[in-house]
Parts: sequence; C-alpha cells; structure tokens
Amino acid sequence: MLFFIYAIIGMQVFGNIALDDDSSINRHNNFRTFLQALMLLFRSATGEAWHEIMLSCLSDRACDEHASASACGSDFAYFYFVSFIFLCSFLVSAPLRPSAAPAGPDPGPCPTGASRLWDDGLITPRGPLGAERPWALP
Repeated sequence: MLFFIYAIIGMQVFGNIALDDDSSINRHNNFRTFLQALMLLFRSATGEAWHEIMLSCLSDRACDEHASASACGSDFAYFYFVSFIFLCSFLVSAPLRPSAAPAGPDPGPCPTGASRLWDDGLITPRGPLGAERPWALP
C-alpha cells in the first residue's frame, strides 16, 4: 500500500523530469509510468542510490519536451524520499523484531537446562564433569 501511494505521488510531482543518462532519472529509472515508479521505489527501498535519485528530483531540473512547465522537480523530494525510506525501514524491521514476552510470573534469571546443570555442579567452567577434552589447554 505504501509503494502504491508513493508511486502515485511520485508520478504527479516528478513525472515530467527530463530523462538524462548522466543522472539517476533516466529511461530505466523514472516516474513516467506507474510500473516504472514502483520499480524506482523498490530500488530506493533496497537502499540502492536512493540519495542520488532524490538529488536528481530536486527543483530546477529540465522538463520533458512534452511538459508545459519550464522547470521541473521539487524540493519536496527531500521529504518524499526521506519519509519513504524511513517508513520502509519500519515495515521491513517490524516482522524481524521479537514478539512481546507473554504475561505471567517471572521464571527467574535463566530457566534453561544448562543453568540447572550449572547450579547442580555438573557443568564447570572447563566443561562437563568427567569429560575428556584432549584439545583443551592444561
């Protein structure tokens, strides 16, 4: 949904910028069509040269020959791209965050089997009692 909204806004604001092979707005990377805008936003979301694309969309850029305006681009590009990257980073990181701990009594410092073995003296700093470790230093 975020990509769709930003693609439509990008088409309206940056769709008339002239294509230039020496800039980041070229025939492969632009806001001319909805699909190209989605591809550009996906490229930006992965972190691939999004700042160069943003700088290529700033104000006083040359316009397409079919556009009625004489200067295209906008300083809105700063807000547009920074907010897009910011929101995308939250969307990507949200599923990666651990879920909240279930409510209930605190089980203690470390309720694992290893901590019980440590408390019972069956595991020492050198390893399990009685284990032969030929690779260990004396």
